[in-house]
Amino acid sequence: MLGQKKIKNALISFNVIIKNYDYSDFQYRNKNQDEEIKNGIIKDIESLITIYKDRELFLYGPGTFGEKITHPDHKMVHDAFMSVERTNKNSNIHFFVYEDFPYIRQFTMANLGDFNNFLNKQENIIFEQKVIELNKWELEEKISSIYAYKSQIKAFLSFGDDLGIIAEKFSQSRCKMFLPLTYACEIIHGF
Repeated sequence: MLGQKKIKNALISFNVIIKNYDYSDFQYRNKNQDEEIKNGIIKDIESLITIYKDRELFLYGPGTFGEKITHPDHKMVHDAFMSVERTNKNSNIHFFVYEDFPYIRQFTMANLGDFNNFLNKQENIIFEQKVIELNKWELEEKISSIYAYKSQIKAFLSFGDDLGIIAEKFSQSRCKMFLPLTYACEIIHGF
């Protein structure tokens, strides 16, 4: 299952409804299940759109950062998300790709270029980069959510520092790309 406890811990401070679809994590499934699970995710996203069809929706899906960086589960969800976007005809539904912190940092450190350009080429869609300014409290909430994912912390300890401190510095460095400078920034990609 896609880390029920981790997700609950990461989202505990936000006012959200958590819906678990009981898909197996990458390490617990057979490769021949990938297409079936991807199709299930597509149906789940479409079902949510149907439920809220009369509302303006803002849907967020994970980015992918290349085969050597992206986790296979994130790739699968991204591909399902993009599949739904490509068939969507409802102008009240807005799709955004978000940058998962540890992965976007790896992408940046690997000098793979501008991530927005990478997405444009990868998906053959023109993405518009949007900056989300974070105040100190919002950044602290984000870092608290990162700490809830113990497996993420273990996987990225090779950075040689505290993952929360790295996330804070990285988020603050993203603002240097934009004026006026703010406390910290995240970037999403809309289309």
